[in-house]
Amino acid sequence: MKNMPRIGSVMTPFPYSLGPGDSLDAARQLMAKHGIRHVPVMVEGGAAGMITDQDLRRAAAVGGPDAEPRVGDLALSETCQVDISAPLDLVLGEMAGRLLDSALVLKGGRLAGIFTATDACRAFAKFLRREAPSPDGESAA
Repeated sequence: MKNMPRIGSVMTPFPYSLGPGDSLDAARQLMAKHGIRHVPVMVEGGAAGMITDQDLRRAAAVGGPDAEPRVGDLALSETCQVDISAPLDLVLGEMAGRLLDSALVLKGGRLAGIFTATDACRAFAKFLRREAPSPDGESAA
């Protein structure tokens, strides 16, 4: 690898988002409709946190008939937030060090994208195909 990729080249741009007052049902529907597992939670144009499919599953497991939590009640407020120009290796190191599977990517302080473990796997697979192609030209997938 000649140059370290920047996070902006491997992130998912323009992610869907929710507000803290949105219902958990709205979060479930958004994730199901778009096949995603992480959704940034935004307040006044700024990233306030992240809600994941795991958060929604946990809420369903502990919720009672009178429980009506909102996205903001479950959203992880301590997220990994990085600038769009950050080197990929530093972002991966930060995510691994904090045991996080996603990062919010900012440009000028505003949400520009999201980087998840799925994006990391996709980028690594591309790297491997380029740097260490299989001898028969076939991939395992």
